[in-house]
Amino acid sequence: MSQHFSDIDYFSLRYINKIKSLNSSYIQPKKLERLKYIYRNSKVNFALNLKRYKNKKIKYVILGEAPPWSEEGYPRYFYSKIESKLHETFWNTFYSEPIPKDMNYAYNMLAQKQFLLIDSIPYAMNYSPRLRRKEIYNEIIYEFLSNELIKINDKIAFNDDLKIAFAFRLNGMAIIKAFNGSIKIGNNVSYLCETNIAADGTGFPKKNKLKHIFELEDK
Repeated sequence: MSQHFSDIDYFSLRYINKIKSLNSSYIQPKKLERLKYIYRNSKVNFALNLKRYKNKKIKYVILGEAPPWSEEGYPRYFYSKIESKLHETFWNTFYSEPIPKDMNYAYNMLAQKQFLLIDSIPYAMNYSPRLRRKEIYNEIIYEFLSNELIKINDKIAFNDDLKIAFAFRLNGMAIIKAFNGSIKIGNNVSYLCETNIAADGTGFPKKNKLKHIFELEDK
């Protein structure tokens, strides 16, 4: 697969059909509008976070899945509010002290460590193992992540010694398959395999695995 992606409407008719193939329950009007709202909200907060990387080069990338699905209220997204075990895990990978209560300060400190979390799929669904094994899941990941990396690379720089980890096992395996085992981020071509997966048997990433992948164990 190789092509240059421009801005994509992930809720156009073409992508509505992809959503239907992935999980038809999300094309119901109320759920579809919620999907759009979570995606747009997350996109804004991600763009705001990128401004923290001025004059910095990203060295540590975690490829995640998508913001979690929620029925109502303000979306729960990594770069909108620090409140989850995932935040604690990523924070404790780099820092021994507790996460600061000032969220802006905490996000700035993560940026100082040259860390960035990038979503791999635009839809905040409740993903089951069965959905993650669908070919359409891989297809959407390839299109979305390829496009995101092009747009991110236009705004910020990546370290030549880039380290990549996957937050979740099945999502990581899907990324490996979608990109045929290698991915270009910035000027780096990184080879991907199961050793990049930071999740343990619980399905969630662990600090010690991330430290190993990022080669931070002796620092």
